[in-house]
Amino acid sequence: MRAPISFWTTRNLPSTSPFNIWKDFDQFFDDVSSRPVATTNEFLPPAEFSETEKSYLFSFDLPGLKKEEIKIEMFENTLTVSGERKQEKHFEDQQTQRVEKSYGSFKRSFALPKNADSDKVEAKYENGVLELMIPKIEAAPVKKISVS
Repeated sequence: MRAPISFWTTRNLPSTSPFNIWKDFDQFFDDVSSRPVATTNEFLPPAEFSETEKSYLFSFDLPGLKKEEIKIEMFENTLTVSGERKQEKHFEDQQTQRVEKSYGSFKRSFALPKNADSDKVEAKYENGVLELMIPKIEAAPVKKISVS
């Protein structure tokens, strides 16, 4: 009868092995997988930014917020989007077993180029997604001055 095949893993490495870094790597991921998923109430909504020839476009995922709870400000070419997502209690006698959603206040700020027209920002909020369109100011044509 043959002896069972044993697979060599990083867990069997002696602590003096030059490959001990892999053992540490494995241990890190073992620790991570046993940690609770939600450790803070920090809510940091993801954002996307793109640019077209005529405007700057922003998109924010803000599920669970009402449009009245979202604050959008422009000051000196800095766009700031802020708000708060509050945790709701559905039942008086409920015991939460696991929380993976994030709650709390957030504030995201983005520096915009000088050609962003802060007077003509358009905002649309639908199905938990905030979309902002900030037009670009057309550059003044270059004046040619003749030297006399």
